[in-house]
Amino acid sequence: MNKRITIIIFLFFLCSIFLYAADRKVCVFDIHKIKSAKKNDNENIFSSVIKDNIIFELKLAGFKIVDDSEWRSLQKKEGIESDKLIEGISAIKLGNILNADVAISGFYSVNESRIIFGIKCYDINSKRLAVSILKSGRAGLSATSLINATIEEIIPKISIELEKYSTRGDTIEKEIIVYQDITSKEMMELGEKISVTLKSRDEDAYIFLADKYIGRISDGNLIIESKAWSQMYIDIVKPNFHTAREALKLGGDDLEINLKPLTKKTQMGFEIQYTLYQTLGLGLGFRYYFSPDWFFIHANNYLYAQVSMLKGSNILFHNDLNIYAGQYILFPPDSIFRFGFSTGLGTVASIFLNTDIPIHTSFYMDIIGGWIELNFTNFLIYYKCTGRYYHDIFENSLVQNGWHEPIPVCLSIGAVLRW
Repeated sequence: MNKRITIIIFLFFLCSIFLYAADRKVCVFDIHKIKSAKKNDNENIFSSVIKDNIIFELKLAGFKIVDDSEWRSLQKKEGIESDKLIEGISAIKLGNILNADVAISGFYSVNESRIIFGIKCYDINSKRLAVSILKSGRAGLSATSLINATIEEIIPKISIELEKYSTRGDTIEKEIIVYQDITSKEMMELGEKISVTLKSRDEDAYIFLADKYIGRISDGNLIIESKAWSQMYIDIVKPNFHTAREALKLGGDDLEINLKPLTKKTQMGFEIQYTLYQTLGLGLGFRYYFSPDWFFIHANNYLYAQVSMLKGSNILFHNDLNIYAGQYILFPPDSIFRFGFSTGLGTVASIFLNTDIPIHTSFYMDIIGGWIELNFTNFLIYYKCTGRYYHDIFENSLVQNGWHEPIPVCLSIGAVLRW
């Protein structure tokens, strides 16, 4: 009994749609092909397949179809370009002049392996987008089945949606805004889609596209979908690493892209140094970076001996303790070549071995200095030059007031192990 009732209700529903559709006039425009950078000679067939199926199903449902020659002649007269019929304003305008009740337009794009298409149905009386469907799938034989299934889904919706709305002015104004927004959004997103595999050794790094989080590196890669023949800018973010930005140029096929390794932020560094004209010596230092890899404070202690070859002379030891600030400029932390400027001050304590001569202290300022370096993953090698000027504060300096001798600059080479 229940089965019979269900069948009766279903037949009544079909008859209602047919009777309602019988007095409805529909204008089906050509399905517009969105041009792609990569041409495919077989893609034109989809335009007629989609349109012919729409017309067939509409006729089966009882709709009256406006002849193609009629609307094309009017389109030419009104100067409306074919691609403009994708937009609701042009489709509704042309359908209204033709005294149609419904206007249907669509678009599609095909690459070697995928088709994306959209179908839009506009209610001319209420000037609104009644039905809109956007589909994608493989562009082989299965595409025909996808198209048929999509159209079979649309036809009942058209009849139902057209029956819902009145033509009140406030409804018309509201719905025009809605279909304009939908059209704009879909056209921006339209295009051939490809799969992009981002490969990186920075596990758990976060990937952002235009400040929008799109995924995380897991097991060395992240697979995303993007528009073919486009360029995208991504930011790679990971705690304790410098954020990196990469520009990716995409073609028409799925591809893998190896991302550059991120540069770890340097917080501290241990330094070993040798200074010219301070022979028989070695310096050890420590760096602390207030701004990782850009600005640091450095403390260094350099111990060296001064030995005379004259008989009876004593060994003179010097302990050079200094502190200075360094600032990198221009080149980023991942650059192999970097340079910067520094300034600081220090004191040299001079001790004569096996004598009663008191300790002498010589104070100096590194007025301005600079360095160049070769920058590697966990360490760097530098060559530094500072303009050293001495000043006898306590009147017990071994060095006269003035610039460093025998040359006015102090030259050093060194290496920094950083973390």
